[in-house]
Amino acid sequence: MTAKLFSAVLAAVAVVGAAALVMAPAGAAQLFTVSDVEVDSTAASAQVAREKALAEGQRRALRLLLQKLTLKSDHGRLPVISKSLVTNLVQGYEVADERRSAKRYLARLTVRFKPDAVRDLLRRARIPFAESTSAPVVVLPIYEIGEEARLWADPNPWRAAWRDLDRQRGLVELVIPFGELADIAAIDAAQALAGDRDRLRRIAEQYDSVDALVASARFSEDATGAPVVDVTVRRFGATGVATMVDRFPGPAGATQEEALAAAAAAERESNQASLFGDGADQLPPQEGALPDQYCRAESIVMTV
Repeated sequence: MTAKLFSAVLAAVAVVGAAALVMAPAGAAQLFTVSDVEVDSTAASAQVAREKALAEGQRRALRLLLQKLTLKSDHGRLPVISKSLVTNLVQGYEVADERRSAKRYLARLTVRFKPDAVRDLLRRARIPFAESTSAPVVVLPIYEIGEEARLWADPNPWRAAWRDLDRQRGLVELVIPFGELADIAAIDAAQALAGDRDRLRRIAEQYDSVDALVASARFSEDATGAPVVDVTVRRFGATGVATMVDRFPGPAGATQEEALAAAAAAERESNQASLFGDGADQLPPQEGALPDQYCRAESIVMTV
């Protein structure tokens, strides 16, 4: 595939805000609720600071909800969040951990939105969205150096890149095991790379999942010293095995940590995108999943 520059900002590889989105597939009420939105505002008085904080918290919660329901490549087309839009879409909110001084107000918000109104907003904007949550996917990040393949052994900067992602930002919850004794006993790097179905099933079941994602990465530099990350992702699930082979060239001067973070973020977005297609056997490359100056090249998708 010809290399394409993607237009997403560097925030694609950062944690998206301080809020944790409710992910349990228990119906629209939970899916359209955003919790743990931290607010902190200062004004001439505590009352004014509180009003400002609550308004900003609801705006931020709506932005997080819309981002959760849609693909990263469509985030630039999301509607502008105005005061009137928030008023029309918010069903209610709860406040916890309030703290205040003479001029400052801090709290945590849980905001509930009107499902039908949110759906209508996205439909009118002609932005595709998904509501079906996926069961957790266990990710096994394997870092390859020469002939060595590291899964549980440290240092493993590829596993660190996945752990630094906001893994519950979308509708697919990604679980990256810590490498505890039970994890080490369940599977090792060689077994994961070989696609040992029994071992993969074992590690997935430990985390109440049926899908396992084996993501191996190799870091190198090109002739100019720019970083290159070669990634092979194999997703093992009930519908079969999907394999994606990607190459992520980065800009000169980028660190190994930055390059691996960009690649992990792009692969995360591809798995979120599976809910917009035909399931786990369709993992298309997603534009907008990479920060500026990164590209996805030579992407190959295979299904078994």
